[in-house]
Amino acid sequence: MAEPFRALADGLRLDLRVRPRARQSTLEGVVAGADGRPRLAVRIAAPPAEGAANQALIALIAERLDLPRGRIALSHGAGGRDKTLTIAGDPAALAERLKAMLNAG
Repeated sequence: MAEPFRALADGLRLDLRVRPRARQSTLEGVVAGADGRPRLAVRIAAPPAEGAANQALIALIAERLDLPRGRIALSHGAGGRDKTLTIAGDPAALAERLKAMLNAG
């Protein structure tokens, strides 16, 4: 399956499928979205109230990529399960980190 991210001029765009209120926050792997595009499936322990799940998602991705949270922004899907994060930085270096994160699970 293709990668769930695309390079931008100043970073990467990461597509996700998020399930809130999970027992624990974890990465599940790459799945096909309803539109056929690959998405990183993520379970988040936080509820989807008042942006808690979105903040927990950003924190999880930042931790897994060893990046400051400020470099990650929710660019699409604040109220839905399909979300897009924009990650600022060198696209090639970020792509390598994401590939390593996906392989590690």
